Parts: sequence; C-alpha cells; structure tokens
Amino acid sequence: EVQLAARLYEHSAGPQTANDLLREAKSASSTTQKAMAEMFLVARDFKNAAQVFEMARGLERAAQLYEQGLDFDNAARVYEKTGDLLRAAVCLERAGKIDKAVELYKKAGPSQGLAEALARQGHYFDAAAVYRHIFNLKAEIEMLRLVPATSENRVTAVLRLCELLEQYNYPDQAVGLLIETIRTVDAARFHQTMYSQLARLLDGMGRTAEAAQVR
Repeated sequence: EVQLAARLYEHSAGPQTANDLLREAKSASSTTQKAMAEMFLVARDFKNAAQVFEMARGLERAAQLYEQGLDFDNAARVYEKTGDLLRAAVCLERAGKIDKAVELYKKAGPSQGLAEALARQGHYFDAAAVYRHIFNLKAEIEMLRLVPATSENRVTAVLRLCELLEQYNYPDQAVGLLIETIRTVDAARFHQTMYSQLARLLDGMGRTAEAAQVR
C-alpha cells in the first residue's frame, strides 16, 4: 500500500500535492502519519518525510531525513531537541552558521568537532586548548604553531610549545623558538617567564655563558 501510494505521489507530485498531504497529516492519527512519512520516504521526498516524522514525534528519524534532504537548519533544530548536540553542531556548520555551531559544540563539551570548528574560524589558540583537553598532542602542537605573531596569545602559545619540545627532548628547537619570539614579538621582549625559560634551557644544554647573558 505504501509502495503504491508512493508511486501515485511521484506521478502527481507538485508543491500543491505535497502541501495538501502535509495539511492532512497534521490532523491524522500517529499510525497514519507514520504511513504518510514512509510514503514520502519511498518517493525519496526526504524533507516532507522528515516533516511528517516530526509530527509523529519520530524526532531522531526526522533529524536524519532533514539532513539527508540537505535541510541542515531543520536537521540541527531537531537534533538539538533529541539531545544530540554534536550532530546538531555539524549540521549548523554545514548550513554556514559557524558561530552557532561553536556554541553548541561548547555546550556539548570538549571534542574533536569543537576544536576543528574553532580552527576553521582561525581561533587556533582556543583550538589548541581543546585538543590539549582531549589529549590530542599532535593536533595541539599544530594549532599552537598556527597562532599568529600578532595574536595576544602568541607568547602563551610559544611557552606551551617550548614546554612540549623540552618534554619530548627537543631543547634546541625550544631555544630557537624562544629566541625568535623574543626578537620578533613585541610582547615577548620584556616577558620575564620567557627569559627564565630560555636561560634554564641553555643551562641544561651546557651553554652556561649564554644563559648568564639572558638572565
């Protein structure tokens, strides 16, 4: 019966036919609504199928079909209703609503998705903090390296990078990064912690004369 109804709908389908069926669905029983939703689905009319599933309180199915029908705004809205904040955020991103997506990602808690969304917005320092929270060291380092020299977070990013470089036995790279940052970033030139870290690293490498000059 659903297959036949779907074929009839496909042959007669038009905006008015769909609108009439949706109007009828609003006052139909739950069983009828589900049958109508299946009919729209068989006819591959995903958006209207989603609308009827939503009427019938089949929210998870509705959200999936809104997404399948590329109606990302409604997919996000319904996913959020079901509590699937991560999927809702993904759909908001696909709808081009990055700021709202980030809000939802944050609400859902630290995640790969949140870090990636922040990175796409150019918020590399914030993305690095999220990657640190979820123990993705490689991605954290990549994000820290991308923090621009003009950013107010550049000094903090460099200090964290040097901490990691020292931790993984690359003190020479840490020293080079600190020296370059002191030379090129205004906020670093009088940053005592940066000089202290540089002096300590130089001492540890046996370059005591250079360490003394830094102090």
